[in-house]
Amino acid sequence: MLPPAAAALVLGAIVAVAIPGAGWWPLLVVAPAAAWGAECWRAAGWRLGDGRVQLRFRRMARITVLAPVARLQQHGLRQTVLQRRARLADVTARVGAGTHGHVRHLDAAVAGGIFDALRDPQAVEQRVVGAP
Repeated sequence: MLPPAAAALVLGAIVAVAIPGAGWWPLLVVAPAAAWGAECWRAAGWRLGDGRVQLRFRRMARITVLAPVARLQQHGLRQTVLQRRARLADVTARVGAGTHGHVRHLDAAVAGGIFDALRDPQAVEQRVVGAP
């Protein structure tokens, strides 16, 4: 919730200062931004098993990417400085034709396990890794 709310707060403060007489009304955009951040958090999820990976995330609508692990063209593990400090990480996967999915702010150990499992497609077919 924090990144969208912080961005909305900065934008609202700039508009409140830049437009004379606007008052504090532009700062009301923080509430919908925080609600959208909460929806993004609720929509995020993953599942790995039976030779397939499923990544679910939200842009404006909830998006689910389901792909065979053997067909992935690229997968990655990302950490920002703040995520590293909180022991969090992002997992991304890219399939043909520009389709991609990501799950943000997973526990770093879980994200590392998903990344390692995506490197070995045969291991994914043999076992099912749980999802949050």
